[in-house]
Amino acid sequence: MEEVWKDLSLSSLHQEDNNMLANSADFFAKYCHTNPPAKHSQPEPQPAEEFDRSNAERRKNRMMKNRESAARSRARKQAYTNELEKEVDKLHAENTMLRRQNEELKKSLEDQIRGVTKQILQRTLTAPF
Repeated sequence: MEEVWKDLSLSSLHQEDNNMLANSADFFAKYCHTNPPAKHSQPEPQPAEEFDRSNAERRKNRMMKNRESAARSRARKQAYTNELEKEVDKLHAENTMLRRQNEELKKSLEDQIRGVTKQILQRTLTAPF
């Protein structure tokens, strides 16, 4: 913004109106980076090479962002898969341990039932008849 005010001076404000209009057009062209509009002229088309370069640059940037996004997605998927594999291994180990405990409890219960059955169903040879 200071560039704009630096070029203004009191002498430039006291010039004739016609000259002022020409200077203002040049002034705005200088700081707005555009040429003053010509009367009854068509806007100059952008060269095809420049257009192709800007498209190619945008396409290149988009492809780079897409590659980075895909790499992040693959890393997230790999981390998720690794966590699931760890959980599966943990659950298999827990399942094996619980099956072993279940078998031991069944055997213990069967032994207790046999012991009680043996005591109840015993016959004696000494009968009073």
